[in-house]
Amino acid sequence: MDNINAAVNQIPNVDVEITEAKGAITGKWRDCCDDANILNAGGERYIQFTATLSADIEDIVIWGPPTIDATFEIAEVLRADIEITAGVTLASDFSVSGTCGKRLDDCIPEECGYGSFKADVDLELSATLDMSYCIKLLWWEHCGSIEWTPASVSCGFAVGVSYNSPTSCTEGFAGESCLKDITFKTSFKIGSTVGLEFERSIYDGDCG
Repeated sequence: MDNINAAVNQIPNVDVEITEAKGAITGKWRDCCDDANILNAGGERYIQFTATLSADIEDIVIWGPPTIDATFEIAEVLRADIEITAGVTLASDFSVSGTCGKRLDDCIPEECGYGSFKADVDLELSATLDMSYCIKLLWWEHCGSIEWTPASVSCGFAVGVSYNSPTSCTEGFAGESCLKDITFKTSFKIGSTVGLEFERSIYDGDCG
């Protein structure tokens, strides 16, 4: 897992944590009877390969971050150093899985390939504004930070498509998709204290 994370994070400006990566080969068989009611031991069988990949992507920079440095000073009385960083970032959690296999039935008889693909994605697009400051007034000095997320929209979707199955060669293609909840959030934080946090649902999705 560490090697996969290291390889993926060679992509510039992308911080990816692979949380799960696995694959497996499985097979099953069972007896079946043909039209003449003759038993065929192990006549219905399949073998398949499955793979799953889940990951978290943190803070892909869509725009920015431009940084503004400013200093305000009244000699021997007041000095304020301010650094402002603004940008738009995208974060995502996603999981994808796939299956491919081959089905054989000597009793019907029939033989076919089958497969499926599923994806589950959560996205969050955020506008951010961070400010750090140090203010010195005569003998008094204070440094701190302000974090403001004026707009953050999160949503997600799930999709899946399949062709036949381990138990049938006549199902053909099937697919489904759904849109998850869409939520708007804003927050304002001074130092480690949350000054304001507001969240509102824009759309109520139903993905089961």
